[in-house]
Amino acid sequence: MDIRFSHDGPAFPAELVDDFINGEVVFLCGAGVSAPQLPLFGELLNLVHTEIGTEPTDGETEAAVQGRFEEAFGSLERRLANPALMFKAVSKLLKSAAPNLSNHKVLLRLARNLNNEVCLITTNFDTFFERALDELDGAGSAALASHAPQSLPSPGGSNFSGVMHIHGRVSDEALGLVNTPLVLTSATYGDAYMRSGWASRFLFDLLRCKTLVLIGYSAGDAPVRYFLNVLEADRQRFSDIKSVYAFDGVDSHHAQADKRWSGVAVTPLAFRKNSRPNYGALWEDLAKLASLVESPKAMRRQRATELLSGSFESADDGAKSTIKWLFSGKNDLLDVVVKSLSDSQWLDFLFAERLVSTNDLSWVLASWCASDWTDLKRISAAVTWHKRLGAGLGLALQRQLLSPPLAIEPFRQAWEAIAKACLTKSDELVESALLHQRLRSTRIKDADLQLAIGQIRPVLTIRDRSIRDLTQKENSQALIRVADLISCEMRTQDGAHSERLRTALSNLTKYAERIVSLGTVALRSVLEEAREMELIYENWDSLDIGVPSVDDHRQNEFHYGVVGLVVLLSTMLPEVGNRNAAEAKLYAETWRKLPGRVGARLWLSALRNTTIYPTDACESAIRALSSDEFWEMKREVVLLLASRSNEMPASVISMVCRRILKEGPTLYPDATKPGRRDWRPIARDREMWIRLKAIERAGVLPKFARDAVQKLDSKAHIAKSDYEESDLFNVYTSGVTYVSGDASVFVNVPPQDKLTKALEQQSAWDPNVQRNWSAYCTSDPIGAFSSLSSSKAFSKNLALWADLIGALSWAPQNETTTSAEIRISVARRTFAYLKQAPASIHRNLANRLADLWPNVPDLTWWDQIWDALQHHDKDESLQLEEGDRFYDRVINRAPGRHAQHLLEQIDRAGANKDTALLGELRKRLETLLLANSNAGWLARGILARHASFVLHIHYAIVRRLFLPWLMADDTQGRLLRATMLEVGSLSPQATRTFKKALLLAISESRATGHSSDFVAANLLRPVLSHAMQSSTSLGITSNEVRQTLRLASPTIRSGAANFLRQAINEVEMEPESAWRTLIKPIFEQIWPQEKAFRHADYTADLAATCVFARAEFPDALLTMKPYLLPIQDDFVNLQFIIDSKVPENFPNETLELLWLMHGPGSPSQSVDIADVLDRIKAANKLTQYHRRFQWLEQRAVRY
Repeated sequence: MDIRFSHDGPAFPAELVDDFINGEVVFLCGAGVSAPQLPLFGELLNLVHTEIGTEPTDGETEAAVQGRFEEAFGSLERRLANPALMFKAVSKLLKSAAPNLSNHKVLLRLARNLNNEVCLITTNFDTFFERALDELDGAGSAALASHAPQSLPSPGGSNFSGVMHIHGRVSDEALGLVNTPLVLTSATYGDAYMRSGWASRFLFDLLRCKTLVLIGYSAGDAPVRYFLNVLEADRQRFSDIKSVYAFDGVDSHHAQADKRWSGVAVTPLAFRKNSRPNYGALWEDLAKLASLVESPKAMRRQRATELLSGSFESADDGAKSTIKWLFSGKNDLLDVVVKSLSDSQWLDFLFAERLVSTNDLSWVLASWCASDWTDLKRISAAVTWHKRLGAGLGLALQRQLLSPPLAIEPFRQAWEAIAKACLTKSDELVESALLHQRLRSTRIKDADLQLAIGQIRPVLTIRDRSIRDLTQKENSQALIRVADLISCEMRTQDGAHSERLRTALSNLTKYAERIVSLGTVALRSVLEEAREMELIYENWDSLDIGVPSVDDHRQNEFHYGVVGLVVLLSTMLPEVGNRNAAEAKLYAETWRKLPGRVGARLWLSALRNTTIYPTDACESAIRALSSDEFWEMKREVVLLLASRSNEMPASVISMVCRRILKEGPTLYPDATKPGRRDWRPIARDREMWIRLKAIERAGVLPKFARDAVQKLDSKAHIAKSDYEESDLFNVYTSGVTYVSGDASVFVNVPPQDKLTKALEQQSAWDPNVQRNWSAYCTSDPIGAFSSLSSSKAFSKNLALWADLIGALSWAPQNETTTSAEIRISVARRTFAYLKQAPASIHRNLANRLADLWPNVPDLTWWDQIWDALQHHDKDESLQLEEGDRFYDRVINRAPGRHAQHLLEQIDRAGANKDTALLGELRKRLETLLLANSNAGWLARGILARHASFVLHIHYAIVRRLFLPWLMADDTQGRLLRATMLEVGSLSPQATRTFKKALLLAISESRATGHSSDFVAANLLRPVLSHAMQSSTSLGITSNEVRQTLRLASPTIRSGAANFLRQAINEVEMEPESAWRTLIKPIFEQIWPQEKAFRHADYTADLAATCVFARAEFPDALLTMKPYLLPIQDDFVNLQFIIDSKVPENFPNETLELLWLMHGPGSPSQSVDIADVLDRIKAANKLTQYHRRFQWLEQRAVRY
């Protein structure tokens, strides 16, 4: 977690910033701090020679060139008759009359302890820090705070403060400071850091209590070499040694600093040294850090405001890391979130990183939303969070809605719905099993009935809606509905639980009156709430759609809205009617008056009950049916007419029939959209037909109505003599149904009428009827072709041609030789006939023709189809959604399949040794590679999948045309490389040819699961083959494989570990030999050695590889041990150990493996651990007394 103030400046680790704020940091400042005002050591050496009139010796020059300036000064000192001249010259040269102290002041602002005392160490001899301190803290401050070696305060002591010159100090008469001995030569360095060691002890003691930051040094400077090279040894012995950091300027990449400082146990803080003059990227950011350290709260608030007011997507890693530091362990910036937040994704980040608690986030989100209730982004964020935050957010929103009250509609409704959805209780479900048991007992309490009805009752649930930006909010508010703001639904909390309770209540006929009473109240509440939330709005009723049947019916399955409550009422009402018909009728009439259609449908269902509604009452009800009831409630009306029409007077039946025939043709008055087929006549016919058929079932259909039914029966979109159960539903689910047409309907149709009938049936409502022509094309392709070829209306018959071509393209299962010959013959005739069709027809049929072409592989047609496909999907974006695979899109698009068919023809031509045809087909391959279009892109996806084969058939063209596509630094290049890697299988030749693309693809791949195993196998399989057949040249070195694994995602390295696990068992040799000769050498050559590349996800596969080595298990464990980290899964499968003999053969080593996998740091538990421990103990009883054994025993699960 780092804090950045600029792109080019250093990334300050959060813990270092905290140490600055807590006064726990000490700077160690080198010559670079005072440069360029004072000379660095190389220039100083030259100036000293000039000052005292000497020339450097060859040895001194060489030492200076190598940066060993203390040796050069030491040699000069030894040559001088009066060495004091050298020190006098140094003192003179390191003085400046009017130095720029701005950088020194920045460091002094940062280098303060909690008493606000300066605490800074320098190896510089100048007094610039003292001068800067006098300006900052007042004249005379420097004289008291300046220390030289003889007066250095002890680190950790109460008086440890000041500007400490550990290498001595030159005089400064203005400040009252005198010269002190200087550590300048190799002799004085040796005394300070080795013989007397006072400087080393001082710095070692310092690192036991303070964090050290180096500034103004390079990794090769003398203090660094003398001191830090031996620091790592002490770090191994003393766990309390603090961190050491160093600022280092780089040209471009921060890895340059990592490389320079990694050898001296220092964490580099890299910055771009040339991005701004005079190392501005460093000093400007240090000044900002100083402001933060001096006023942490104010600066934290300012920084949080800057970052949170920006877009989350545009925030770089540095910004996100800064936010993590700002909020870690603190909650004083929550009001800043409320005031500054512009993008709700920051809330997801804060919560995911556990920077805010659930309660705090509820308050923050509610307050942020309240700052602008009409902001659609806030509504979307609240809906997104309402389930995760629950009651806390609900209560916070309710409080905010009251102060001041929100009066803008429909925003008030939307926010009240969100708050209510947050407060929906789910803990009642915990009691579900107990409640269900109580309902099945002999003693039922009214409280149980109320609770059961309450749990069957659906509650308001909400989800986010993709909302359009409203540019004129003030003018558009009156036009906005709640449905525009949030997506609402009435839904039971647990569908299966609600159904169990409904069934239990349905069996309680003794309590029917009470259940219907409670249910009616609940239904009214639900429907009123639905109306308030506009789920019932004008002619729209979403609750009605969620109730396929008001009666208990299997079509209600998987509907979790109000349907359970409705079915309960319809089931229990007859029980009430048996005891008190008047009361039952009162309930039914009450239902009719409820909002929406569900209540009226319940009433219509009750009309079928002759006890509740005698004939006269039913007759009156039928006469008074509203238009909405008669036409919109199909199932209930049809069942009512079928069951009770035979009781009605003939006049009533005639009235109903005339109503059907009069009102039916006027249904669906709204016009269809221009250019679309008018579906309304078919729908009107079906609505009239099914109602008349219901009366016909009752045996009382008048003659004029029978004549109308006969006309309707003859229409193609009716085409049956009576309605079925499925016709009563707008949507009918019958499980998995195979949709197939009936070819026989065309057998006796005259050829000239076949096309007319086919076009009519393709617009039928029944999908089976729609498929009749397709079935006919399959059963009689000659007849279908004859009918189509006799008509010149290509455009009109386009869909019929497509069905015929589709039927000809693929051989049916168990196709006979004769049928195949007929199909191929018709395919040839089809291609020949379509030559006369316009190019527009070819383009429209290109998708189908691409699959027909392999049956008649005419190259002229291949060219025409490819030209037509070039126009297809030219505007389609080939960007993939998360989780999509490019090859899946390629193989399901006609250009991809056309390329696939071309490769198959090339393979056949090669097998037949038809060199002339092979040459022509290769030209088409070149066409695919040259096509700069979406079609070309898709075709190249197929070539990438078969890269090895394509390389084999045309090496030169692949090198010249295909390789540049594969290596392109764009989306197409990445997708092609991913396809080659993740779907294809590469030959050794392909591995050599596509080596760069392959390695690049692996570093780019984000494959997971089996796909990552496949990717790793493509990298390691050639390595394994090379190891088994050393004569085969790979073209990829083991170092390149190792570097690729370094750059690859962790999932690819996990796949590599899995490959080794599989390989040791799959090679044709004993596992012991496979380990010695293959797996171990490969692992040592290709596996990244650095600690940074270890991961717990690799442990199981590497451990299994060790176990599979059998007798070589001890050696394998010794090899793999440095790379095994504790497994992080809660439960693990150790079957690979259980199936082996290693616990018996190597009990001590097996115990060590268990410790590495499941020891400290691993949360895993398993019954397998117990099994393995028992076998270890049986093999060596002494192991049970081992501390590791006892520790693991506590993680073992035993039943």
